[in-house]
Amino acid sequence: MKKLKKILEPRGPVDGNHPDPPELAAFLDGRLSGAAREEVVRHLSLCRECYEVVQESLGDLETERAAVRRVVMPGRRRWLAMAASVVLCLLVASGLYYYGGIFAPQQAALTASVELDNELTEMLLEDESLEWTGEKARRFVDLLTERGVEVAAAKRVELVAAYDPYRPKDLKAKKEKLSIRVADDVIHVEIKGQESH
Repeated sequence: MKKLKKILEPRGPVDGNHPDPPELAAFLDGRLSGAAREEVVRHLSLCRECYEVVQESLGDLETERAAVRRVVMPGRRRWLAMAASVVLCLLVASGLYYYGGIFAPQQAALTASVELDNELTEMLLEDESLEWTGEKARRFVDLLTERGVEVAAAKRVELVAAYDPYRPKDLKAKKEKLSIRVADDVIHVEIKGQESH
């Protein structure tokens, strides 16, 4: 705007037909309309000096607008990025919570050791299946409960290996034992006191 005023300063006798600086500024900003705008456009088409002033001012105006956009836009981008990251964090946290991830309380694993007696041995020898569910799992839970190991919530039994009564015994172990670990409603059973192959 200062440049516009300086260029249009009178350089001797000035023809009164030139638009004044506020009028040219209003034209450049798009605030002139109707007859006033048409008059400035007509004058610019006839007056080389005013035309050059407007062209130079348009360049300055575009440079100024670009600078304003550079100053305004980074803040807006930062705000949008921050908002997006907050939303993403909330989605991830709620997903982890909902699906039992890191925020869900972890059930402590129960561990126990039970001496292998005739009843447990008979059950282990019924078949070579490594996974028991249904009635067989309930019977095993009952046998463990009778021996002082409470595993009422377990619905499945998984054996690490099938019981082999003919497998050589570990000479250090006095008796064979069942090592019991209960986690996530599953009883994991390993037979200790046998040599492994």
